[in-house]
Amino acid sequence: MLADAVVYSVEGETYCWRDVILSAVRRGDWHAVEQRARLGAAAVRHADATGASLPSSALDTAGRDFRYARDLVTASSMEEWLVRREISVQEWTAFLRRSLQRAAVSGNATDLLARYPTADDEAARLTMIEAICGPDLDAWSRALARRAAAHASLAAAPPSTPATEPVSDAQNTSLPASVIGDDELLRRASEQRLAALDRSLAAFRDVTLTDRVVQDYVSARQLDWVRFDCRVLAFPRREMAAEAALLLREDGEGFTRVYQVAHTEPRLASFYLDQIDEPLRDHFLGSRPGDLIGPTHIDGEYLLYEVEKKVLPTLGDVDVRRRAERAVLDLALDQQVDRRVTWGARG
Repeated sequence: MLADAVVYSVEGETYCWRDVILSAVRRGDWHAVEQRARLGAAAVRHADATGASLPSSALDTAGRDFRYARDLVTASSMEEWLVRREISVQEWTAFLRRSLQRAAVSGNATDLLARYPTADDEAARLTMIEAICGPDLDAWSRALARRAAAHASLAAAPPSTPATEPVSDAQNTSLPASVIGDDELLRRASEQRLAALDRSLAAFRDVTLTDRVVQDYVSARQLDWVRFDCRVLAFPRREMAAEAALLLREDGEGFTRVYQVAHTEPRLASFYLDQIDEPLRDHFLGSRPGDLIGPTHIDGEYLLYEVEKKVLPTLGDVDVRRRAERAVLDLALDQQVDRRVTWGARG
């Protein structure tokens, strides 16, 4: 079965899909996909109950997009893809329908889930299909590969080192045999190995994230990691934003006065230079506190930014340190994966 299939080896030690799935459960990643699968199933049942059918071409379009995104342009390549992953054509089509109906959900998802519950065994199977057909299984396998590579890079992981993430073995027992197999010894062996990887990751993190390394990383990003603290006004139409900008720039109205006149509430936003769209970066980089930037069109809104602060990155800034540590650790783990992991089949 799929759970027994080898995904990769790390310096001769093999890892199968069972390891990947149980690792996702331990990290909480399985639960997130399970909620998505349950909502999709509820959305389908709600659509059936209310007669909210999909457009006739919707499934065909979704199926074509799915195949082309994975270069499955022939019927035989699609069939082979499904067989390797132990998914039937009917299950794949049902996945597409759940995805489409979930995207069409409006209102309270919690109410929908309560009205149309899914049995746990069925939810586990749907979650597995969701993970395989979506991007999740590949992401889970990559996450476990990083841990396994970190483990292999250490001569020994101190057994007293605490795991860096919460572990909940109780969740593992709820997975049915259809997902991870019915061999209890294999399951327990996998869980014990995963616990060792948690300890190794904590040790790897301690070795990698020295103050010197993190400081060097921040120092190399003094420009990209300049932080801007702004007040933001959002408008549904460009002419409204332009009128507000005119009041601010030419008539000297204060920011507070403008949002009162416009009957809109300002919101606070903080972001780094490297998070700003390229066309706007020069405007922000050359700005001073009190300057106005915009209007600019982002995600359906026309935005005006009033710069309140420009803050250079320092290791004493908790957010900067956290960002740097995450980036340094990601880089180190990816290097270990490239060096130590031999990939086999992937989702």
